[in-house]
Amino acid sequence: MEQFNLLNHITNNDDYIVVWLYNIGVERYWGNEISLIKDKKENTIVNHMEEMNLLLTRKQDFMIMRKYPNAALIAELKTLSCEIPNILCPQIENEEKTISELVLEDEQLLNKLKIISSKYQKLYFVPYGISYLEEKIASLCGMKLYGADSSIQKTINNKIFAHKVANYLGYKTTESRICKNIEEIRDSYAILKKKYDKIVIKSPCSASGKGMWVINTAEKLKSICLILNRLQKFDEGYVVEGWQEKKADLNYQIYVSEKGDVNVFSIKEQILNETVYIGSIMPARVSSNIINECKKCGKEIGELLYKHGFYGILGIDALLTCDDQLIPIIEINGRFTLSTYTSFLSERYKNKIILSFYSKLRFSKLIDYTIIVNALKQEKLWLNKDGDGGFIYTAETLNSILASGNCRAFCIVIESDEVKIRDVYRKIQMVLEKIMKNRYGN
Repeated sequence: MEQFNLLNHITNNDDYIVVWLYNIGVERYWGNEISLIKDKKENTIVNHMEEMNLLLTRKQDFMIMRKYPNAALIAELKTLSCEIPNILCPQIENEEKTISELVLEDEQLLNKLKIISSKYQKLYFVPYGISYLEEKIASLCGMKLYGADSSIQKTINNKIFAHKVANYLGYKTTESRICKNIEEIRDSYAILKKKYDKIVIKSPCSASGKGMWVINTAEKLKSICLILNRLQKFDEGYVVEGWQEKKADLNYQIYVSEKGDVNVFSIKEQILNETVYIGSIMPARVSSNIINECKKCGKEIGELLYKHGFYGILGIDALLTCDDQLIPIIEINGRFTLSTYTSFLSERYKNKIILSFYSKLRFSKLIDYTIIVNALKQEKLWLNKDGDGGFIYTAETLNSILASGNCRAFCIVIESDEVKIRDVYRKIQMVLEKIMKNRYGN
């Protein structure tokens, strides 16, 4: 039997079946994620970002979701040539629990998955990331879990490990130190602050900007040290790094097959709010030499990680310095990333510029996906038949009831040049702002 290839399944279709699971937040089960403040409203929105997984699915696939998607979203996704899979939902709704926890508590759903697994020989279970929970689901249901073991993913996602990989491969790196206690953090800050305007402190395993602090004053350092002292998580240490000024933040995706073949794809320019990802531009606005260097480094990284037992999709964050030097590894995400889900749009919209971004919104009245889509269509900003315009690819994150008016709009803008991209982006933001201020249409 021909070996399963996840990239081929997504881009070209095949007769394999994938059971998808968007278990974002898997880092908490790797045992060392820093979490200072638990914002339940924010977590609720993040839980329902799962709908973006529908950009990757095939009609023969299955997807486990907290909630069946909005019918209007399904209709719009089909205009993007997305194939809607068979959707399975746990019977219990509980925003306090992860989707994997809900699956494991639902005997009826587990039995359905067992039946599906026994029916289809060419079936794989593909979560966003792998912890012991997803391994347990796969084991209970007889599904082949596609991806490296949870212990390997945990190791690869560690920022200290990323620095070791960069040094081993001889890459240019940021100037940083590994600190095992508060005194070492203070000493490193004092040394690095002589050369850099800002210093970054990173916990070894964190995501989405959590467990990362940008510091530019002694007062802020003091307050962060108080926090770290209270947390008492110094087993692995913290990365203390000089803030590198740059021309561009980059991300490239790597696919490592089960037999070790490496494919580097979707080299994007990232949009960050300091350390927090908010979007990306494809293709990256860098020279062909930098693109080729990313491909070369990606292949070397993929081959090395395969020797450590990794296979599947991973994302690498990199940056281009002000003097056009590539720092190939800032962070390794040995799992899917948010940008993975938009990575394949360039296959459908060739020779186009694609901007993906999200906006945090706050609504004081009842708003949902349909209202916002209709407002964008009214302004002729929605994606047209020529493949130009904007598109919002999650619906439940725009449900103002879900998290007491806190929402996120996940948008894609597709155009032929940067001037049009900027114009559509600006106009979409204006429409969203008007809706937030209850003034749209006035």
